[in-house]
Amino acid sequence: GKPYLLVECKEERVALTEASLQQALIYNQVLRAPFLSLSNGLHCAHLNFTEDSKYLLLEDFPPSP
Repeated sequence: GKPYLLVECKEERVALTEASLQQALIYNQVLRAPFLSLSNGLHCAHLNFTEDSKYLLLEDFPPSP
């Protein structure tokens, strides 16, 4: 099946930055999951990829498939 969600986990001391997002985006070029979550245990960011390869920031964890 096709991956639904890619989760990029960082250590607590690692801030969620553009570099963190870029690393996850590189992984997702292969996986092509429609949702991506980044977390360092303290903060989380959730994204949804659109048909035109852009991403939207979500306010909450992605819905279950």
